Amino acid sequence: AINIYKKAKKMKSGDFGAHFGLGRVYYKIGDLKKSLDELLIAEEINSNNYELQYLLGSIYYKKNLLEEALK
Repeated sequence: AINIYKKAKKMKSGDFGAHFGLGRVYYKIGDLKKSLDELLIAEEINSNNYELQYLLGSIYYKKNLLEEALK
């Protein structure tokens, strides 16, 4: 799945789905840094996605960045 999302990012720069999908996969395998990087890019494109906001809050909580989690 990671390779598919990476290809999608190359094909269409600025695609919410590619960044969000890649961030979600990284989250599921426990790579919180890469997940956060991708999800923050996705948030710049579309901040109204509830699952995106949930994942960001969860990452901030797991990294003990509680001030960020409350935003």
